[in-house]
Amino acid sequence: MQRPWRRDQTGDLDPRYHRWLLDAFDKRQIGDYGIDAVLTQEEVREMIERADILLAETTRYLTAPEGS
Repeated sequence: MQRPWRRDQTGDLDPRYHRWLLDAFDKRQIGDYGIDAVLTQEEVREMIERADILLAETTRYLTAPEGS
């Protein structure tokens, strides 16, 4: 399965964010195409927390002064 993003090659971002994106993408695929797909409240809560962290980190990274 081809995924629409690539792993950060610069080392500027924590590699766990890449894993989080892959996990969320896989769960989305299951939700979209799986028969009787079920996500627990805990799984959803964790995905939302991770999305909040990833958004904050991405914002910080993109707004940081160049070279920092």
